[in-house]
Amino acid sequence: MPIYPPLKLTLLNGFVLILPMIALRYGIPPLMKKEALAELDYFPPTVGLESLALKGYFVSNTFLIISPLLAQIKPLPGVSLPGWFIYVAGMIILTFSLIDFCRQEGIKTAGVYRYSRNPMCVGYFFVFLGASLLISSWFHLTLTAIYQLTVHWLILSEERWCLEHFSESYQEYYANVSRYFII
Repeated sequence: MPIYPPLKLTLLNGFVLILPMIALRYGIPPLMKKEALAELDYFPPTVGLESLALKGYFVSNTFLIISPLLAQIKPLPGVSLPGWFIYVAGMIILTFSLIDFCRQEGIKTAGVYRYSRNPMCVGYFFVFLGASLLISSWFHLTLTAIYQLTVHWLILSEERWCLEHFSESYQEYYANVSRYFII
């Protein structure tokens, strides 16, 4: 797997991986609830390293979306099938997360949020990881790891914010539902 594959515009470019994710993220929420996009774009106040993580999140997220646009999907033995499986799993998780997010007010506890406090983050991670494997890029894979590290720090700030705003109801949810799915 090269650091970054040669750029070439074809029908098998990584944009076929990224455009469905963008369509989901910006298509489903406004159809379900007028203020959903604003809710999705809200980041709680950050302190200390969380502020650096927020900047790292925006940079890594931007490159994760843009970088595959001209990279070709490469069917590599032993990598393509797991790449597609991870990518599709991420899209499924992301779809249900967005739908469940838009259906609920306040703390999101129904649907996939019964199994993870952050299923949307898990879905994005799987989409980016699958895309990294499918375009065979160490650069994209490294950015995915950086992205997930920054997301973890932002989740910590979000948890602090939720504890301040939702008190006991969030404490109960926090105690009974894992941050990610199994971990």
